[in-house]
Amino acid sequence: APGRTGGGAGGRANHGGVYVIRQKFGSDDTPGSYQTEAILNGTDADAAYQFGSVIEFSSASAGDALGLAVGVPLSSSGGGTSGTGKVFIYKSGSLDNYLTEENEGWRLEAELEPVGSIRTNQNFGNCLAWSGSYLAVGSEGQNVTHNGGNLSNAGVVHIFKSGSVTPDKGSTSGSWGQIAVITSSHPTNGGEFGRSADLYGQRHIVIGEPLGKGGANNTFTGSVQIYKFTDAGAKTLVQQINNPVSGEANYFGRYVKAQDAYIAVSRPIGGDGTANDSSSDEGNRAVLLYKSGSSPGTY
Repeated sequence: APGRTGGGAGGRANHGGVYVIRQKFGSDDTPGSYQTEAILNGTDADAAYQFGSVIEFSSASAGDALGLAVGVPLSSSGGGTSGTGKVFIYKSGSLDNYLTEENEGWRLEAELEPVGSIRTNQNFGNCLAWSGSYLAVGSEGQNVTHNGGNLSNAGVVHIFKSGSVTPDKGSTSGSWGQIAVITSSHPTNGGEFGRSADLYGQRHIVIGEPLGKGGANNTFTGSVQIYKFTDAGAKTLVQQINNPVSGEANYFGRYVKAQDAYIAVSRPIGGDGTANDSSSDEGNRAVLLYKSGSSPGTY
């Protein structure tokens, strides 16, 4: 509920909140009604940072804690810089206890912030992907240094890991630490790399760059890039999937999702090959489905 008047912010409008709603079960395991179990407000006092605009559950298995990450890309930094962004991580006991209604209640485990230099409208937390002990955080508005120049709003993706990592990078509490920062293979001014992301397999991530270069001679056609990363911070580009339509600004890669052998990529705006033709061909709006090939990680 991003527009909610937040109790944690002195009743300020548009502070936001996240409602955790849980289904109740009878003594004979008969499914019952859904009820609000908790309302999460974050800790900041920003008047209109719309807490809850991005959420992601952990992929917990039996015995693990059930986790919930909340991205707040409009949150201000401690220095007052607006729109730098923040991510709040909550845990609720173990999944076993949660399912048997013996959970320990939702608790704030960590607050993650961008590492290094920060800027207005960096939008850290604009997308989230959580798999096992890894959390990917998009920061579509972050500037990138490339070939000696500074590219505005090129975007990056931060990879955090929980567990054995000392929380000295980008974490104010808990055992979360940043292990890698991934940038586009061809960063572009306004490319918005990290507008979408999804983790899958063994430390693989698919990342959308909807306003980046989608081919050798095209600008702003969009692309999707697949990387493999390590706990030591190394990252390798496995494959780049270019927009099959040559029109600019049709946002190929606005949303991405990986599941088993498939990757789904959205292209929500049409285009027919002319500059800035975002509304010229509605027929090009589509969700494209890619299937992995014979080589691991290729589609």
